[in-house]
Amino acid sequence: MKPTISVIIVNYNTRKLVEDCIASVKKNTSIPFEIIVVENSSQDGFTLPAADFRLIINKENLGFAKAVNQGIEASKGTYILLLNSDTLVRKGAIDKLVEFAKDTPDAGVVGAKLLNKDGSVQASCFNFPGIAGALKQYWFGEEGHYDKFAPVGISPTKVDAIVGAAFLITPQALKKVGKLDSRYFMYFEDLDYCRQVKRAGLKTYYLPRAEIIHYHGESGKGIAGNTNQWRRLIPSSKIYHGRLKHFIITAIMWLGQKLNRNLLLALLITALIVPTFFRLVRPGFFPMQDDLQAFRVQQMDKCFDDFQIPCRWVPDAGYQYGYPQFIYYPPSVYYVGALLHRIGLQYIDAVKVLFVLGYIASALAMFVLVKSFLGNWPGVVAALIYSYVPYKAVEVFVRGALNEFWSLAFLPLAFWATYRLTTKAKTRYIIWTAISILLLLTTHSLISMIFAPFLLVWIGYWIYTEKKWKVVGKIILAGLLGLGLSAFYLIPLLLERKYAHLESLLSGYFDYRAHFVNVYKLFLSMEWGYGSSGFPAEKLNLSTGIVQWLIGILAGVLAAFRFKKERKLATLTFVFVGSELLVLFMMHLKSSFIWEKLPFLHWLQFPWRFLSISIFLLAILSGLAVYFAGKFRYLLGIAAVIAAFILYANFFVPKAWLNITDTDKFSGASWEKQLTISIFDYLPIYAKLPPPSKASDIPEVLEGEANFISYEKGSNFQTGEVTVTKEALIRLPIFDFPGMKVMVDGKVVAHVNNDCRGQEYCLGLVSFNIAPGMHKIEVKLGRTPARWVGDIISLVTVGFVVAVWLRRK
Repeated sequence: MKPTISVIIVNYNTRKLVEDCIASVKKNTSIPFEIIVVENSSQDGFTLPAADFRLIINKENLGFAKAVNQGIEASKGTYILLLNSDTLVRKGAIDKLVEFAKDTPDAGVVGAKLLNKDGSVQASCFNFPGIAGALKQYWFGEEGHYDKFAPVGISPTKVDAIVGAAFLITPQALKKVGKLDSRYFMYFEDLDYCRQVKRAGLKTYYLPRAEIIHYHGESGKGIAGNTNQWRRLIPSSKIYHGRLKHFIITAIMWLGQKLNRNLLLALLITALIVPTFFRLVRPGFFPMQDDLQAFRVQQMDKCFDDFQIPCRWVPDAGYQYGYPQFIYYPPSVYYVGALLHRIGLQYIDAVKVLFVLGYIASALAMFVLVKSFLGNWPGVVAALIYSYVPYKAVEVFVRGALNEFWSLAFLPLAFWATYRLTTKAKTRYIIWTAISILLLLTTHSLISMIFAPFLLVWIGYWIYTEKKWKVVGKIILAGLLGLGLSAFYLIPLLLERKYAHLESLLSGYFDYRAHFVNVYKLFLSMEWGYGSSGFPAEKLNLSTGIVQWLIGILAGVLAAFRFKKERKLATLTFVFVGSELLVLFMMHLKSSFIWEKLPFLHWLQFPWRFLSISIFLLAILSGLAVYFAGKFRYLLGIAAVIAAFILYANFFVPKAWLNITDTDKFSGASWEKQLTISIFDYLPIYAKLPPPSKASDIPEVLEGEANFISYEKGSNFQTGEVTVTKEALIRLPIFDFPGMKVMVDGKVVAHVNNDCRGQEYCLGLVSFNIAPGMHKIEVKLGRTPARWVGDIISLVTVGFVVAVWLRRK
């Protein structure tokens, strides 16, 4: 009788396993069958009767594929079943495989459910391995894309490929595909055959009802030692993938296994956003609207010279009469810039490095945030969408808004820290939340102000959905710690506003009413230029990004469809969509009635500053859209990122490039310009108007007779030696300001700021009387009660935070 199926077993030094396998086939199979054993030059012989199987003997080890092909050529059965020698067939397994193959016309290969010797299910199915699958599994942490897996359930399942341990080949496959590719010595021949089956229009099935025990790896033990068995994969992998693809996949797997996955993805994101900042990585500098960034870093560095920490007064601003710059202007980024200079960078290079680090930090912070509640791939997409957006090009290459640009890194940091604190309630997240608040407030207090309501909604959402009511106390503590850490800046800022001319920040060009954005500019504009806001003829891109708002809409639509299955995240999506609509409204003229009712908003100056919040929310929505896209998540994410890159990558370019050094920047006309740019913004209140000319190098003698032997200007002080021959009235080249003290020979003396003789208008300079004799004089900005309180609160808070950190569990 012609056999229905030919069972082919390849042997290499596994005689006992082969004999047990043959016995299980004979015992548990009812349909007509034949067994063919291909002997690959083993050292052991068989004890079974020759009638139990047909034996093909090779004089050398030909490998698995060639040996199987010998068996196929000698076979008489309609179906071919490849069985590893280390398998035991359970009752009816082969019958079920053949029965299913007969009833399934499109079946090319059918695989049994493989069991471990303890009865547990063994992974025996593959997705076709490739670069994408390797990335998904080894970099993005999605299991089953590259390694073997076992389908769940009892129904037959279509799969890409099955392992060759129990591998039924149908007549259709033999006709269309033929035998195995004989180039494979061992491994990948099963994957290759299944791939050929698919190309031939047939399918590979996994049949759970057919069970076969597999002593995994036993059949190949004799081929290589345990220490280098993995090397057997390499030749076959090169054949299956091709040499280039093999090396790419190997690199992906090696990096994924050797490096921390978060580090690996951080490096990937950084590499992918290089086009946003690579034009900054060269000698020289570029023009920007706020061309004081290098100057502020230089002034902060002078504070370091004098150990004026925290830095509040800078010596060269205000036409070198000094300025309370960092009482009002957030200082944190400039501390970093000064440190960069201290390690050897020019001031202009420190600014460029800060911009580059800002791009990287904001992208990575967004990745960490979105990854924490949606996963790796949505996090990567959100980071890239957050990077390739017009406003980030405007912030750097047009406005040069270093502080506002860096705040974009701290928005996702604050969301991440509060999310972790709300859901995990661990002490370290109290500290992270406090630090994020500190960084936000001391980087851009105005962005912090408009961001706060959205942060509170975010916190409230997670408290409510996770039922974490007990964490409210920790949230409040974290907030208080953040405010405490920021007190050195916040308290003087709030209590000493009356001591500087801040009215210029709200009038003229800075009147918010001139800077609303129309619908076209918000959504559709692709214009690019280096103009100013409020001038219709000048080009300035103030778009949310076409890709960004489209994927934001898609997130809302997908959330609606997935609401029943993903109620929590769908609801969060609706919250973000609603928040985004509110933000967009606040940038449009229709919202002017709100601006009129809320005067504190006037300090924003530009309604389009809400773009910082807008692009932040849209980036998170892009991650949600990718998450909801299910099996299309990679397609959607890649398409969105490519579209954003194509549309906006050419925006990240400076208007011009100046081949200059620090010497050029801080000399001549360039230096003179920096001494007077925005001079009215924080001008001390005792000066009626900005000074018309640069401060003198030495004090003036208004009355009496005096001669200065030496005079030196520091960051927040001036000091010198003077010989007074007749009681004199001295006027120092420094603005008076609360906390300013004059000392003669170490003793504080009274001073005035209203002796304006010889001035076109009063400049509010420090004047004082001094008796005859040789004296050492010093004027220095000290601490007011507000500054004392702020500094003490910050120091105490730092101590508390350190203690909490050291005692954390």
